[in-house]
Amino acid sequence: MSIPVRNPPSAGRLERVLVDWDPAEVAEFARWLERFYTDLERLAGHPWPRPVSSPGSSPSHPEGGVRR
Repeated sequence: MSIPVRNPPSAGRLERVLVDWDPAEVAEFARWLERFYTDLERLAGHPWPRPVSSPGSSPSHPEGGVRR
């Protein structure tokens, strides 16, 4: 199965889509999205969340894990 990949939505666009969603629906969506991206990263050979960077190095993800 091939799924067409488009540019991911910006946070602002995503907020506009989710504005009327129930908080429980947003939480469930976030769990599915986290699972999806975790598996994508694993299959690409980049386990996620990334290890925490040592002081003075550049973190691979500034928020330290899943974006929320």
